[in-house]
Amino acid sequence: MARRRPSTLHAFHLMHGVGRQKLDDFGEEFLGLIRTHCESTGLAMDVEVATALHTRPVREPTDGSLAAFKHFDDGLSVVEVAQVIARAESTVRDYLTDYIQHRKISDPSRWVDEATAGRIQQAIDRVGNEKLKPIFIELEEAVSYDDIRIVAECRRNQSTPNEDNGESTN
Repeated sequence: MARRRPSTLHAFHLMHGVGRQKLDDFGEEFLGLIRTHCESTGLAMDVEVATALHTRPVREPTDGSLAAFKHFDDGLSVVEVAQVIARAESTVRDYLTDYIQHRKISDPSRWVDEATAGRIQQAIDRVGNEKLKPIFIELEEAVSYDDIRIVAECRRNQSTPNEDNGESTN
């Protein structure tokens, strides 16, 4: 907040760590304090902080994610892979993101139903694909971050040729 200094409830809501409850409970109070501080110090409000998420480097897969890749290749779900490799589902969801990225998968239908994926795609069209939270808010906080992450990662792969498994990315 100190770097961005939001001036609206919407901008405040986009801040990391600010969910619906914090927005409702503290939004106006925080905005008032930020506004007063900026006015007294001459600081600008609504500062955009540069992000490199859309050009982030591809991480090398870890041994754990590589172990999960073969099970994803076999069509197992996150829950099933978690059971097979004895890892937490949250860890396996991270492995799935690595898998989608490294296999350059552009179709999220194995993990996200068509209607939900379509809603996420439309939200991405409206707010961009650099950060997940604006997409989450655009979807009225009714779609899980897991589904958003899967569709967003597949969307990033849509313009990248798939070299690993011959899957069409168009």
